[in-house]
Amino acid sequence: MVVNYRRMPDKSGEMKPTPLTPQEVQQINNLVKEAMGYNSGRGDTLNVVNAAFADNAQPVTMQERVIDYVSGNGTSLVKYGLLGIAVLYLLFGVVRPIMRDLVRPPAPAAGAEGEAAAAGAAGPGGRLLAWPGKRASPASPPRWRAAEKTRAKRRSASTAATWKPCASW
Repeated sequence: MVVNYRRMPDKSGEMKPTPLTPQEVQQINNLVKEAMGYNSGRGDTLNVVNAAFADNAQPVTMQERVIDYVSGNGTSLVKYGLLGIAVLYLLFGVVRPIMRDLVRPPAPAAGAEGEAAAAGAAGPGGRLLAWPGKRASPASPPRWRAAEKTRAKRRSASTAATWKPCASW
């Protein structure tokens, strides 16, 4: 087994390879023997050598790292990109229109136009000005506000009539 020299700073502070001490080589030898289950009875042998490895590695730039990543994982990137596009299409092309139709109140029928106008909830052409049970906006014409007040009085009278028998309990 070959072990590289240790890199240590020299007097000038530059990192230089220095050989391991005999005690460190012996520690590595014992560690490897323990890890491999060394048995001299079987004829196992182990030789630990300390040598300087060649240091000709070039620093890797970020651009090279990106190119290596894309070339190694290109099919996965395309697969997940297409999956993301499909999910976005489902959300915005299918789910969103369905949810919009579920949340939107139904349009009043032609016969219901008069009822909605009488209740003060519809404007010209049967267009909904206020949600049922909600107040008309302050900018709505006075007759619609008056209709809203009438509805509110009816509701309070109905509630009072319902609770009068309970008040004596």
